Amino acid sequence: MPILCFMLACAACAASLQAQNTYDSAACAARLAGILIASYDGKPAEGPVEAAVKYFGRSGYINLLQTWMKERHDLEGFTPKIDMVYQGVLSRVRTDAPWLALTFEEAVLELTKVALLNLEIYHEALMFSRPKPELSLITPDDVSGSVLRIDYKTRIFALIGREESAKDKIRSILTEPVLSPKLGFYIYLFDVISGMRKKSLEALRSSLASVKI
Repeated sequence: MPILCFMLACAACAASLQAQNTYDSAACAARLAGILIASYDGKPAEGPVEAAVKYFGRSGYINLLQTWMKERHDLEGFTPKIDMVYQGVLSRVRTDAPWLALTFEEAVLELTKVALLNLEIYHEALMFSRPKPELSLITPDDVSGSVLRIDYKTRIFALIGREESAKDKIRSILTEPVLSPKLGFYIYLFDVISGMRKKSLEALRSSLASVKI
């Protein structure tokens, strides 16, 4: 009987510690979304063009976060919708280069899927991070630091590869001779956004480079 009591006490203690070291998944997702929006708003833009891209892209970013929070329990089985930014381009591709429309649509959807999967990695990393501050006290540094583990590094690098492959396909289609004369502005905008994203990816790669097996 004493041994049984001891085992029950240990189990209760373990359950108590687990409760103290676990966030509510939905609350953690909401907190992460809030931090990411604040980080988006606080990130400086280099020049008026980047500032305009940030301003007009904010609602799309919020929509992405809302989609993730709604669909995060089954992202692999989720098929996203074409972002409004690409609707006009897709219409042009379907009209002037219909043989490229499916490839273009798949690449655009892949970008969204990768972004959603990336968000879920950060959410998972926060959920399993140690030590755990109060949820309301989590900072952007806590978010970025939570993925500095070899398993997350591997998964993030795989997603980066998928993202860059999709962007290469998109740009290749945008610059097709049959399309590029009518899509000059979209090509310019795509390059600006890609350049902004490249800086973020370089910073991420630099942080993850310190993670060793």
